[in-house]
Amino acid sequence: MRTSVNQALLGGALAAGVVALGVGLLIARGITARVLELTAAADELAAGHRDRRARVSILQGHLEAVQDGVVAPEPEVIDSLHEEALRLGRLVADLETVADADAAGFTLDRREVALAPLVADTLAGLGAHVAESGLQMRSDLAEVSVVADPVRLRQVVTNLVTNATKFTPTGGTITVTLQVVGGDAELVVADTGVGIPAEDIPRVFERFFRGATSTGRGSGIGLAVVAGLVAAHDGEISVTSDPGHGSRFLVRLPVIAHKSHLRFTGSP
Repeated sequence: MRTSVNQALLGGALAAGVVALGVGLLIARGITARVLELTAAADELAAGHRDRRARVSILQGHLEAVQDGVVAPEPEVIDSLHEEALRLGRLVADLETVADADAAGFTLDRREVALAPLVADTLAGLGAHVAESGLQMRSDLAEVSVVADPVRLRQVVTNLVTNATKFTPTGGTITVTLQVVGGDAELVVADTGVGIPAEDIPRVFERFFRGATSTGRGSGIGLAVVAGLVAAHDGEISVTSDPGHGSRFLVRLPVIAHKSHLRFTGSP
């Protein structure tokens, strides 16, 4: 009798295990298919195929869950959906910028630009986001003029600061400096974050690259866009990092004029 019961229990356990394994494989397969679909859509958008649409979306799934009553429309759910919508907006904008670069080069509206006020204004606009991330932002900006597209330069600053917030733990600091060295304006965005492993340094400006320290919140495009925009302005960009202590992104742009006695200093 005991043997029969044990055999029945063993058989039931094996059957349950097989069913669980099958369900797990189906779920994993579905998730993998969604990831592959999103990746393929992103690659095609970056290649200039702007009519490409992904058949699946995390945002859509969450909204449908709310509609079906599976998930309650609590404030934290709405906040999460809002953040996802903003992330998708940034992703689309970055993909369009990359596609423009591939198609015919960046179209720049070049003019004489006072760089310090532009950077200061951009940082002011990012202040709330940085503060919400539990970070401090400091700046020290020397007055310098360059010939550039002001909209594109704002994008460079925005992407660099946004990238820094992703990899800097709460309580950290982002420091933005602007100075003239030789015949170049040097814009530096430094952080006290997790840093970049030495093996990842050569690849940080590659499209869709996400290194070992990636938080999962980025698209892997922002720094590639920065590199393309800086190159389009006849500039250079480089990065140095001390893993565990932070990273330092340096942008060099040709200078028009410089008045060293005027500076913007403080916390925007």
